[in-house]
Amino acid sequence: MVRNFPKLNTFRLNWISFLLVSPLFIGIIARNVQNISHLSAAFWITLVVVVVGFYPIVTYLFFNSIRKKDLSDVLPLLGLVPIFTAVFGWLLLNQNVSFTALIGILFICLSIYFLNFKNKTAWYDPITKLVKSRASQSMLIVSLMTAVAVIGDKYAIEKSTASIYFAFNSIGAILVLFLCDFVVVKYNKKNFVKELKRISSKEYAALVLLGIVFAATQIISFYALYKASSTSYVVAVRNTNIVFASLLALVIYKEKVNRHKLTCYGLSAIGIVMIAI
Repeated sequence: MVRNFPKLNTFRLNWISFLLVSPLFIGIIARNVQNISHLSAAFWITLVVVVVGFYPIVTYLFFNSIRKKDLSDVLPLLGLVPIFTAVFGWLLLNQNVSFTALIGILFICLSIYFLNFKNKTAWYDPITKLVKSRASQSMLIVSLMTAVAVIGDKYAIEKSTASIYFAFNSIGAILVLFLCDFVVVKYNKKNFVKELKRISSKEYAALVLLGIVFAATQIISFYALYKASSTSYVVAVRNTNIVFASLLALVIYKEKVNRHKLTCYGLSAIGIVMIAI
């Protein structure tokens, strides 16, 4: 869907999508005014750090990465998120990593390795390819930052509720990404209002759908973080959509499909499930 919005920069694509479903955030805040007034400083500090530190960088890197390279090649790199989350959860939240999860981590690493492996190449070529590819580098950074953000999400949710954090996290994303968009437009010496008017009604309709998907994904993930004791479990379950998204990309964008890619997706799916067990 991202490739269908050539007029929109990466920041605008996100803040408009969130803005179009903002009545949901406002409704949540209106229903929780009393609880919000008792939120601690730790909640607000964590919220600001996650929103300001996560959304601008990850939004830019993620959308530019999938615009430059086949979705089916770079999306599987997000399978590293549960691995990073498990490590940070162990270091910062004293969450243990089971033997099964370690096997799952191995499967994910192997899937990424073999996805970049081609016949008649040296064993280290996939690693070199990942290091040299800017799209792959960007997705690796996205994975690392997402894992860090999940730890922040978990901490902030424990200081509030999943719905309250979801509402303020989304509003923060709108404000921060809007500011980034405005700065980019001014830097390119364009008129911000005229740029917004270029968006067609069909594109707005598609952005509403995208906003609903974003919102649904966020609230489900935050609620799962609120209920679950292990952050890596929640992220692993959520990341099963990476495999489906990669397969969908093969169909929608008619990317090259072969047994090699399908095998790698299978390894990744097995690894993610093993982390979730």
